[in-house]
Parts: sequence; structure tokens; C-alpha cells
Amino acid sequence: MATQQMELLRKINANVKVDSINGPFEVTGSAKYRGLDGEIDLTLGKNRPGKKVPFNLTLALLDSRVRAIVIGGVILEGKESSFTGKLDVTAGEAGDLLSVMDLIKTQKT
Repeated sequence: MATQQMELLRKINANVKVDSINGPFEVTGSAKYRGLDGEIDLTLGKNRPGKKVPFNLTLALLDSRVRAIVIGGVILEGKESSFTGKLDVTAGEAGDLLSVMDLIKTQKT
């Protein structure tokens, strides 16, 4: 359930490749979220109304000691948009994952 809360990415440094206004899109780069530096690799397939759009996101935090990979599909239909897929999170050590969770929870946007 969406909370309607705005979140900010800061210090964005990215390369964006777009084949057309309907995609596909590729974004690689870095950004800061709630004081935490991260590396981002995002691909979003071609948008076709009513069809699932392939979505892949890799997020690396703490100098890649924590990685989150999201693979799935989105249906982009305004407030009725939906996502199905899987999330895989890996960490060099459990402490790294706990550090990320604590930093995200305690930092103000």
C-alpha cells in the first residue's frame, strides 16, 4: 500500500539510455538516499498499454557489501499500477545488512 510520502534521491550521477518515449530505458549510476551512497543499475522494457513491462534493478550499498536485486514486471496504469517479481538481498556479513537498515531508518530525507 502506497503511503503518499515523497522520498528524495540526492547527488544523482547517472547515464540514461532511452530508445523512445515508451522505452526501453537503461539507467546506470549513483545516488544518495537518506545519507546512504548507492550504485544503481536499472532497466525498464518497452511500455505497451495493458502489458507487463520487464523491470530489473540492482542496487549496491556500502561499497557493494550489500546488494539488492529486483527482477520482475510492472503494469503501468496510474493508481492501478502493479509489480510482480522477486527480491534477492545479499550481504558480505549480517552486520552490513543491519547497518544499511539502521541508516535508512534513522536518516531524515
